[in-house]
Amino acid sequence: MVRRVLLISLALFGVLLGAAFMTPDRWHVDVSVDIDAPPEVVWSWVAQEERCAAWMPWNRPGQSEFTGLTLDVQEPGAKVVMTGTLAERFHSVGFLATGLEGDRVRVVWALGGELGWDPALRLFRPIIEDEIRDELALGLEELKQKAESSGKNDPHGDAPVGTLAPH
Repeated sequence: MVRRVLLISLALFGVLLGAAFMTPDRWHVDVSVDIDAPPEVVWSWVAQEERCAAWMPWNRPGQSEFTGLTLDVQEPGAKVVMTGTLAERFHSVGFLATGLEGDRVRVVWALGGELGWDPALRLFRPIIEDEIRDELALGLEELKQKAESSGKNDPHGDAPVGTLAPH
């Protein structure tokens, strides 16, 4: 009887291990938000590392840590590629893209990375993606609040105070 239970347990473990290695070793998440602010204002919050850090959800209590953040502007006013390491484990590459959607600015944030050979991580990939998706959505909502409030106070983005910015 003990031998049978042991064999069944071993077989189930083998099936789970096999299933884990058959699942994708990469994760990918994307979220978007529409922001009611001028494109220049939104872009100033997206393309500058100092301002990005103010709305990104990481490095706050209860959130994953994102280290080594670098931003590389690929298309001025439209796309920024970001790289870094999430939760000290996942080297991540993603992008932030902006574009007009009617009279609002749509920001899309996509991020992805590799899970490696760890079978537990591969099995729990959907849960990991959901957690990261929630964090990205939280960050985009923060971006929306900051851009919309600064867009009302400063409709010309980063124009110096006291100057006439072009319309």
